[in-house]
Amino acid sequence: MRRRLRFIVQQLITYSRTRIDNHSSRPNIQNCQSINSIHTSCEKHRNSPLSARTTPSVVGSNVHIITAISSIRPFITMASKSSPGKSNFAKQKFDYFLVLDFEATCEDMQRIHPQEIIELPVIKVSGKTFETEAEFHTYVQPTAHPQLSTFCTELTGITQSMVDGQPTFQESLKMLDAWMVKEDLLRDNNSFIFVTCGDWDFKKQLTHQCEYTGIEFPHYCKQWINIKKAFAAATGIYPKGMPNMLNHLKLTLDGRHHSGIDDSRNIAKILREIGRKGFIFEATGNL
Repeated sequence: MRRRLRFIVQQLITYSRTRIDNHSSRPNIQNCQSINSIHTSCEKHRNSPLSARTTPSVVGSNVHIITAISSIRPFITMASKSSPGKSNFAKQKFDYFLVLDFEATCEDMQRIHPQEIIELPVIKVSGKTFETEAEFHTYVQPTAHPQLSTFCTELTGITQSMVDGQPTFQESLKMLDAWMVKEDLLRDNNSFIFVTCGDWDFKKQLTHQCEYTGIEFPHYCKQWINIKKAFAAATGIYPKGMPNMLNHLKLTLDGRHHSGIDDSRNIAKILREIGRKGFIFEATGNL
């Protein structure tokens, strides 16, 4: 658009220097038609401040188009100030995105059964502005293997004192449900979907822990967006992990990797950046 406006101004200046034959009783029709074609082109720009004054007036032998340049100067200034990285959020299918990243008990080079969630964070992101509106966060007391391994603490930064005395898995799900009610997420006229970094959180961890504890699987967790798959659809590159996505999008990794709340906030940044480019998100996983 900026290049087009520059061309228009150059043409206006050129025609302003064009003189009409003093001995002719009428203006140079070809020049006037050319100028009018520029005026028509300008009018095609939506919300352009061009007005009827942009049509040049012929006085004597001079073509006066200074008013035309003055009229479009605010438009040129506005265009020059617009950021090349301006947000271009498309209308999404969901009112809210709930970004989630579990942390769970783990051992080095071996599997724990059952593996238990020890951190449950959720970031509420607007589907219109992609801004964070609220956060839910709790550490969770493991019961099958209450003592965290050294490897688990080194990986996640979660210490024993951070989970001791915290809500159990069942209690934390009730707290999440109450928070979602408080945030008006469970109303019929609000649509939302969870966003995870992979399919593990819901397809494996939450499914297995609900089965182990005999708790009904939350109905609102039965579909989700795997941000890796959304990233691949938007960029054509399947990422190795969250740091890889951040690096590709030229975003910083804030906080500690494998901290549930920090990872959720970083995933929300990736979500926003992809959305800023006009990508429309769809569910990628379901149960």
